Amino acid sequence: MPPARSYGPREGLFRRRNLALAALAFFFFVAHPSVRTSPSRLLKSRYKRPPKPPQSQAAVAYWAAEVAPDTRIQPVLADLYVERQKRRAEAVAHAQARGLRLNDRTRESDAPVVVYWSEPPYWWKKEYGTGQGEHIQVDNCPVKCTLVSGHSNDTAQRDAHVVMEYNTHRNRIDGLPATGPRSLRPWQKAALYSMEANSVLENHLDLLKLFDIFSHFSAYSDIRFETYIPNMCDDPEDANSHCIGLPDVTSRAVADRWWGKDRTKSPFFDEQLAAQAPLPTGEVRLATFISNCYGSTRNRLIRELVEEGIVFDHYGKCKEDVFGGVPQNYSAKISALVKPDPDSPSQKLRWQAKMKILAMYPFVLILENTILSDYISEKITQGILAGGIPIILGAPNLASEIDPPTAPHPPLYIDAMDYTPSELAAHLRRLAAEPALHAEYRAWTKTLPDAPVVEYARRTSDNNYLENGLMRPICDICQYYHENYDWETQAPVAF
Repeated sequence: MPPARSYGPREGLFRRRNLALAALAFFFFVAHPSVRTSPSRLLKSRYKRPPKPPQSQAAVAYWAAEVAPDTRIQPVLADLYVERQKRRAEAVAHAQARGLRLNDRTRESDAPVVVYWSEPPYWWKKEYGTGQGEHIQVDNCPVKCTLVSGHSNDTAQRDAHVVMEYNTHRNRIDGLPATGPRSLRPWQKAALYSMEANSVLENHLDLLKLFDIFSHFSAYSDIRFETYIPNMCDDPEDANSHCIGLPDVTSRAVADRWWGKDRTKSPFFDEQLAAQAPLPTGEVRLATFISNCYGSTRNRLIRELVEEGIVFDHYGKCKEDVFGGVPQNYSAKISALVKPDPDSPSQKLRWQAKMKILAMYPFVLILENTILSDYISEKITQGILAGGIPIILGAPNLASEIDPPTAPHPPLYIDAMDYTPSELAAHLRRLAAEPALHAEYRAWTKTLPDAPVVEYARRTSDNNYLENGLMRPICDICQYYHENYDWETQAPVAF
């Protein structure tokens, strides 16, 4: 028999959640079987946000088509979450009723949980293999865990505990047809590990029903992953420099270092750069860093803001040929002066250059690729940290995530969906004409380290999928399988 395991904070994550979910399962299916919401949504429903300025009727009509799919998707995701957790709870209860114990997957054992990934995405070959049958040991994982990357032979999928896909519409798992009975082995579970929004689009939700384990950014996932990027670096021109983020702002002294004692400074503002290339005045200017030119919602917003007279400086590949407007030379001028190089091969250095450029602007436009609840990328915290007034087009539930319900407080950002493009352009001009109004959007820095957005950043740090060289998701899938489905006599110890 395997020895009794002791659980530290990280190792006990799923076990503690399983106990909580067992209680919730009783609530869902016994006490209140009509309830259809996830634990995180259930807890949030107890609170009410401070009221924000009402959305105009024109804005409601303008954005209705963009928001409608999300209002249909979220209840389906909630139902699928509840069904997966019901199946999981039943599996655990069945094993425990028979007196079964978990297989030994300690780090000292020679028997890993095996995850088979039929075809890893090509851009992750460095971490996840080329798909030629590599066996990759997952280091720093509380349970012994091995990733088998791609088709090596006919037994590759058969000899696995978990078969995995990274996007619902790909569905490359043998034995998991979109229609008809599945033919996976009794112990095998199908997992979806995806950071892609299109895995939960309406036309893919039927495929999502095929999976037993859902690892995603959605609050209705079984294993939630988010993105945490520490942007504040000791030496922004050194790719190896130590960097911190909002979760690391744990004292007033740390906040004073980055925002100044009066909290009026941007952590990224470069006075020398501003002297060499001052931002042109007289018009409201916004910057974009877009190289994927196919975002229809954000493209429409930019084009209509251009028609309203807002000036844009484009730093990505997508420029006036996509968005309209008159080409500006400021972006080329500042890009030639900023250090580090905006075209550096180091993503870390490119982000530092981006932050220095954004810090030049009194308004910071942040545009997500997709309008979907819980889809909150690193762009959001980058824009909030830059120093200007953030204007955000993003998740419909963004406010409750980054600025959770507390006592009434000044606004953190401007929600683009509260306005039509013409209303937004007029609002920006009013703010530009009255600089004194800008202070309320920076008031959160005066409360550091206790600002609500810091709590959001700490959560994303805890759920950061970039940890451990992108191997954390694989580790957590191994751990989730082990703690819920890896019972002696039911799951093979080894193959």
